[in-house]
Amino acid sequence: MDKASASLEGTAIYDCLVVGGGPCGLTVARKVAEKGFSVAVVEEHGEIGLPLHCAGLVSCYGARELGIPSHCILNRVRGARIYSPGGEVLEVCREEDVAVVVDRERLDKYFAKLAERCGAQIFLGCKI
Repeated sequence: MDKASASLEGTAIYDCLVVGGGPCGLTVARKVAEKGFSVAVVEEHGEIGLPLHCAGLVSCYGARELGIPSHCILNRVRGARIYSPGGEVLEVCREEDVAVVVDRERLDKYFAKLAERCGAQIFLGCKI
């Protein structure tokens, strides 16, 4: 990742410009780069994965589809307790896992490495 670059000024022409270095942007960058296109990812923050933007809860189906590796999974979820404003509690439980909790920083960095291995260039500290 090009940590020093805060600007795309004077850089090469790219076939594809991806705005945002989160899981979606990095997945798109990887898939486009795999097809042989030149790809630039611009991320406004100075480091991939920071600051954290969500709790990192992903359905098991989504985790499989995205190919989330086990080293990015912190916990598995089979149920939840939902508390209403009136104090009522609804408990939902399943026999099998329905979701995983991921380490978002680690996951984002993993997706960035995959995109770079496919040829995408990542520019940090860039605002569009």
